[in-house]
Amino acid sequence: MRKNPLIIFALFLYVVSAVFTPFTFLSAQAKYGRIITKNVPLYKDESLEEILFYLPISYYVSVKGEFTSFYKVEVFSGGDEFAAIDGYVKRDDLYFGDEYVFSPFYGVSVKTAKVTPFYLDIELKNKVRFIFENRTLKIYGKASLDTDENVIYFAEYDGELGYVEEKCLTPFSFTYHPTPLPDLENGKEVPAQNFEGNAENKTVSVLKLCVIVVLSAAVITVLIYSFQPKKSKRNDSYTDL
Repeated sequence: MRKNPLIIFALFLYVVSAVFTPFTFLSAQAKYGRIITKNVPLYKDESLEEILFYLPISYYVSVKGEFTSFYKVEVFSGGDEFAAIDGYVKRDDLYFGDEYVFSPFYGVSVKTAKVTPFYLDIELKNKVRFIFENRTLKIYGKASLDTDENVIYFAEYDGELGYVEEKCLTPFSFTYHPTPLPDLENGKEVPAQNFEGNAENKTVSVLKLCVIVVLSAAVITVLIYSFQPKKSKRNDSYTDL
């Protein structure tokens, strides 16, 4: 039975769009700035007075707006179960390289070590709830830098954003993003700490692209074959008049 050309053509358009949409998205996406120094604050609003938390070194932020002295940025993109956080960063605190950014956001999840108070404010005055032991929180960054006292973290739990104390959490650390850090003083790159997850994510992305390309080639081949005129077979019972 002859394949319906319209169905094949629709399938062809779908696969082609799957191939080229990522490239269109990448060319149109907001640029990424990188944190290459320690303790870069992410501010709550344009006044640059109230700090939400400090962005981990080596991580990226997505630039959503440019102003005279600061950028409006987004941390995470709402995927991978991490809520996107909007904030503001001073222009001098971001570095812009020419490398392609693979998987710019890496989340850190940590367990509570005991019953944990969860606060709305960095001063730990407005308590939202208590979180039971061995519950998972998503950590965005440090909210306090005083190493002589208990460190406070900006976190998300059960859809709520707030602050928790380090003493209530199991030990953890922020792993460097795998892309090497630039050494601006010596014009070199500083290798990032080992992060096996990046190699896997990068490989998966490449494999997905290869699969899409192969499927596109297959559909194009079928499409070309389908539109080729079929040779007519002479009916033995046909007689010329």
